[in-house]
Formats: sequence, C-alpha cells, structure tokens
Amino acid sequence: IAKQLGAETRLGPRMLVVTLTILYFLSPSLIGYVPRFLIGGLVMCVAVEMLDEWVWTSRTRVAQNEHLIIVAIGLTIGTVDLITGVIVGLLLSLIYCAVEYNAVTGVIAEDHLGPAKSNVERPLEHRRVLVSKGKQARVFWLEGYLFFGSAVAVTDTIQEKLKKNAARWVILDLSRVPAVDASGVYAIVDLAKRISGR
Repeated sequence: IAKQLGAETRLGPRMLVVTLTILYFLSPSLIGYVPRFLIGGLVMCVAVEMLDEWVWTSRTRVAQNEHLIIVAIGLTIGTVDLITGVIVGLLLSLIYCAVEYNAVTGVIAEDHLGPAKSNVERPLEHRRVLVSKGKQARVFWLEGYLFFGSAVAVTDTIQEKLKKNAARWVILDLSRVPAVDASGVYAIVDLAKRISGR
C-alpha cells in the first residue's frame, strides 16, 4: 500500500508504526475515534491484494498441481482458520513432494559390462578380462532422488531383475542421482547384503 501511495523508501511504514505506538501509549482512547470502515477497508484491500498475488497471478509462475495446493490452502484459511490452512498446506506439499520424486526415480537402464564399457583408458590385459567376464557383471543406471519414498522400490526392482538374470557382480551407476538421503544409503547397503548373502 505504501508503494502504491508513492513511498519509495521504508520511512513511510516506519513513521506509521512510530505514530501508532505513540498514540497507543499517550492516549489509547484516540484510536477509538478512527472510523471502523477505514480499518476494515485497509484489511480488505490487503486481503484482495494477497489473493490476487497468491492465487491469480501465481498460476502463470507455478505448475498446475502446485497452484491447486495454493488454492486449497487459501480455501482452508478462508473457511476454517489460519493454523488449519498452514497444516493442510504442509501435508499437501509433503504428499506432492513424495509423489513427484517417486515418479521420476528408478532404474532407467540395465546391461552387462560387455556393451557398457568404461571411459577409463585401461591396459590391453584389463580390457580382455572385462570382455571375458563382462557378462557376469550387471550394471544398473539409476535416475532421480533416492529418498525414503523411493529407495526401497528401486532396490526391490533391482533384486527382482537379478532373480531373472543372476550376476556375480552388481554395479549401480548413480551419475544421474542428484541426492541420496539416509534411507537411500541404508537401502543400498541392505541390497548389497542381500545380494552377497545369496
């Protein structure tokens, strides 16, 4: 509102706070003379501006699912109360995050070491060993975040694939995995134990 009135610095809002504080401590009864419609209009103006910014203008800046969460938060705050709206927003955001990350995580490719050659320059003897024993090693390329919502599903998928095509060695390519949380690390360690125990 201060910007709309032409105030370019923070001096205007600060002066307002100082003036209202002085009025409150010197003569609280003076605040009672401020017309109620003025305060109500100010609150309504701020509310409409926030609705326009958060609900209407934001639809062009965020994904459709995220915009639906914003609308749900606004409706909950308007019909119930602020705290419930914040809780609903947090829950919906957590669910959306888990579903989105889980959808883009998984095994995107698999092969043995024959076609999947290393980028490292190796001596001829090493290359012969890799070619001769390459089919005993399975390579799995993973993509996406490995976190509590996806790690178990990914490791279960790898284990199912290993039941169909047994391998002596298993290599996980994590070059397309941007982050792994503690649950993801534990799931990979658990997978290694299960594979080595067979």
